[in-house]
Amino acid sequence: MSLAETLLQFRVLAVAIAVFCLKPTVSAQECLLPRLREAHELAERGTERWFATGLEVAESELLTDIRLALATATRLWEAADASSPPGAAPAAAAMAAFACARLEGPRAAETWASRHAEMPGDASALLRVYYHLATARLLCTQGSHALELSHSIPGQACADDLGVYALRLRAAMTTMQATPQRSVVNFRKLMQEGLRSTQAATVRCFCPWLALEELALLNGDDRAAETEQRLNEIEAAAVRDGNVRAQGIVASKRGALQRQRKDTAASLASFDHARAAFERLGDRYEMAACTDAMAVTQIERGNFDVALALIDRADEQVRGRGLTKVEEELLRTRFHLAVRQHDGDTAAALSTQLERRQDSLAADEAQLAEVRQSLTRAEEERAAAQLRLQVEHQASLHRAAELRLWAGAAVALLLAALAGLQWRSGRRLKAANRALAQQVQAVQRAKAEQVKTEARMHRLERAESLGTLAAGVAHDFNNLLTSILGNADLLLIEQGGGSGANLTAAIRAAGEQAARLCRQLQVYSGDAPIDRKPCDLITVTSEMLDVMRSATKGSLEVLLEAHGRSVCALIDRAQIEQVLLNLVINARDANARRVSIGIERTEHADGIAGPTAVLTVQDDGDGMSEEVRRRIFDPFFTTRFPGRGLGLAVVYGALRRHGGTVAVSGDLGRGTCFTIRLPLADAGAKVEVELPVVLPALPPRPSFTSTWIVDDEPAVRDLLVRMLRALGQEATATGDGDAFLHAVSRLPAELPVVAFVDLTMPGMDGPEVVRCLRELRDGTQVVLMTGHSLDQLEQSAAELKPAATLSKPFLTADVQRIVADLCVPRSARATACDPIAVS
Repeated sequence: MSLAETLLQFRVLAVAIAVFCLKPTVSAQECLLPRLREAHELAERGTERWFATGLEVAESELLTDIRLALATATRLWEAADASSPPGAAPAAAAMAAFACARLEGPRAAETWASRHAEMPGDASALLRVYYHLATARLLCTQGSHALELSHSIPGQACADDLGVYALRLRAAMTTMQATPQRSVVNFRKLMQEGLRSTQAATVRCFCPWLALEELALLNGDDRAAETEQRLNEIEAAAVRDGNVRAQGIVASKRGALQRQRKDTAASLASFDHARAAFERLGDRYEMAACTDAMAVTQIERGNFDVALALIDRADEQVRGRGLTKVEEELLRTRFHLAVRQHDGDTAAALSTQLERRQDSLAADEAQLAEVRQSLTRAEEERAAAQLRLQVEHQASLHRAAELRLWAGAAVALLLAALAGLQWRSGRRLKAANRALAQQVQAVQRAKAEQVKTEARMHRLERAESLGTLAAGVAHDFNNLLTSILGNADLLLIEQGGGSGANLTAAIRAAGEQAARLCRQLQVYSGDAPIDRKPCDLITVTSEMLDVMRSATKGSLEVLLEAHGRSVCALIDRAQIEQVLLNLVINARDANARRVSIGIERTEHADGIAGPTAVLTVQDDGDGMSEEVRRRIFDPFFTTRFPGRGLGLAVVYGALRRHGGTVAVSGDLGRGTCFTIRLPLADAGAKVEVELPVVLPALPPRPSFTSTWIVDDEPAVRDLLVRMLRALGQEATATGDGDAFLHAVSRLPAELPVVAFVDLTMPGMDGPEVVRCLRELRDGTQVVLMTGHSLDQLEQSAAELKPAATLSKPFLTADVQRIVADLCVPRSARATACDPIAVS
């Protein structure tokens, strides 16, 4: 049977299928499969038509049950022998390999590698289409998108030559992953043409796929309603056609839309519905992807144990099966879960694995882009060259027919003309090759820049995750420091000038230094603003000498060389102390034996308007090369052992927030000098000096007042009870907001209530406790407490309007000021409009 006769029979089959599919009471898929199987059974066994209709049956079964598709393709491959049409065995093997990859994973499909041979040169275009499209989809499942193009584009060319719209549309869908823009435009054009042809019924089965691709263009919250309506229409069409794969994709997209709208319960139900559809289909890849999406949704709801179980279930489905894309997404989900659980060790290990995968992915993307551009240009050049050669060949034949009547001289002239034509074509081909090489080089350069940009973005993501961990650590340490500082403060009050007062004062001083470091962590994480005050740099540095020497364990000598009596700058003391400490530790790591710190005042400086304070840190360590100096302030850059590389980045960020500058000088073997310039404070500014705490006298304690402390940290509750008792106030402490509200509801209505409430607690948090308390007892005085930043405390105070705010860690004097204010009679405070804040 000739190719023309085969194509004619194939078109007749398409028309017959269209007629049967027009019945409104039967779904398209239920109608299509029996007709395809009947056409396959009626065809002569072993012929090209028999193999082509069998492969079309497998294509249709891929949308309803992949297990049936694998069985059909296997049967076709087993039936192929030496007498079969060229290319029948490779086409059937490619179809079976793709079905096996979706059912059990690419690793399981490796058993078909020896059977998945190359197509012979004399294979028909019809069998080539099935071979190329199945191979391209197999490579896509394996993640080899660069090789995928080498099959999808030839498959599309063969489908265009055949003129069968079902094959042309399937070929356009296959190329969407690698060349989405080109493929979607081609797909829409083919749909419009096919719906106007005699093959409209079979073309109509592809409408859900076009609708899903166009749905991706509907972005933004204002298009959510339209997106939901389109999803409902696509789902109805998929159910009508019996298209199980499309039903699963619609349910998955609906779950993503509902998760975006924070409707997590509905999102989980949609993802579970999608997973069930893909389980019925037998698609292991999509099942694991839906389970991963459910895990992400559970993480957002705070159900970490449920999320971990879902991740483990999905990992069990894909582990060792070659589904690298799903494995990478599961790894990202595990990293997200570790960050939300503040599991720094696990997050760091997963981040390293993700970075390695990202590097591999960047290389694959670069290769894909190069192959995509090369194949596209080659295809265009091939079509243009083929057209030119056809025109030139026809012209040459016409001239040859006319000149055949001439004598031998005319024949010689014709041969000369052909030789000249060949020379001109050679020159054009060389010019095209040169232009192609230049374009390839330009694409390679652009991809290299893209890889660098993606690497920088990845480093920024890691910095953001570290910031999140830093904010959480600072909050937890503030709760611990509250107990340390508060108890030390109480000891100082009880001891007076006793023998242990110096030791207690040292504990309190160390605790205050730790509190400043916690505030530095909050500033680094973006969780708190800087607090700039006029400070004498000489005084700040001299008070830090013992801390810097202790931090280096006496391994180097730290000297202060101050020129002048006072250099007053507008700084955040905690941040500048951290800058000095980081620079000294950097000198220690550079094997320095001596560090000299100089402070002076200058009238002019580059990059800073007006007089400046100049602070130099000079060491005699190993020094650094020019390349290291260029990268010294990059986050995570280090020449030391792993775990370092953030200290100098913090230095640069702190000085930049102060409006200052830093310069580095020195060579290898000659030490390093950091020159810091900071704006001076105004001439009349009052220098901040830490004064001894003087407790103001409390007014008489009001009679019949019920004081409560609501905090989930037992150490903080006990400390605050002791502080209030030392101030003459009795209090009751609890860590349960429900229990507190129940107890208060039983108090007499006329009894005044004062409540110290922590802002963040498990279960019922601080704001919820305050709202319920005010509904229960109007006029209750509330003091908000938190270990988070002042900025967050002020935001909560602006909403809840408490009588006062208390930032952890706090001292007895802070509590006394609040108690003194709350003990003033209400008539005396009637004009007050803002709560007092103690930090």
